[in-house]
Amino acid sequence: MDPSFTEVLHAAAPSALGTQVCRYARSSGLTVWLTGLSGAGKTTLAAAVCEDLRNKRRSVEVLDADVVRTHLWKELGFSKPDRDENVRRLAWVSQLLNRNGITTLVAAIAPYRDVRAEVRASCANFLEVYVNAPLDVCEQRDPKGHYRRARGGQLSQFTGVADPYEPPFQPDVECRTDKETLAESSAKIVSAIEAWFDSSREDAFTAGLLSLARALGA
Repeated sequence: MDPSFTEVLHAAAPSALGTQVCRYARSSGLTVWLTGLSGAGKTTLAAAVCEDLRNKRRSVEVLDADVVRTHLWKELGFSKPDRDENVRRLAWVSQLLNRNGITTLVAAIAPYRDVRAEVRASCANFLEVYVNAPLDVCEQRDPKGHYRRARGGQLSQFTGVADPYEPPFQPDVECRTDKETLAESSAKIVSAIEAWFDSSREDAFTAGLLSLARALGA
């Protein structure tokens, strides 16, 4: 039987034209943004998806918001302007990696819809994943002890306790990590990523054919 999220938290040769077009289609990576409450399973899920994609020989990196914040911009706090700036900077780093053919799995609460919409608009290639678990489930998991500290008044401005979390209205993928196994949720995301790349290749191939037709007709 597949482990639950709680258990995991705690423990034919192509043608020359086809080759050229497919190489172009693969030249850009994809930003996969995993948003959700602390303890919903974003980091755990990102790691599982990353392993699966690497096994499929895809170039992929995980950008964990807590890790990146610690190493690159410790000066940011947890006010709404600072949270929004954190999200924008993560998106910028992700796009740099995308331009070099690397797919990024961004594990970040990103609690506000307006800045998530801004990021979606700024990223050429973007999938939003809502890692959905009820607040009470996240509090029971509490892998980092944040909820306990927030409830005890030791941690201010904590999302879900003192600050709001605004769930996506129409995410590209929704993972109910309180009901699905890690394998089930991971498979949903990997399937969406593969579908995106399949569509990208088809679009690039069509563009290549049109370009070739125009060149031949000139």
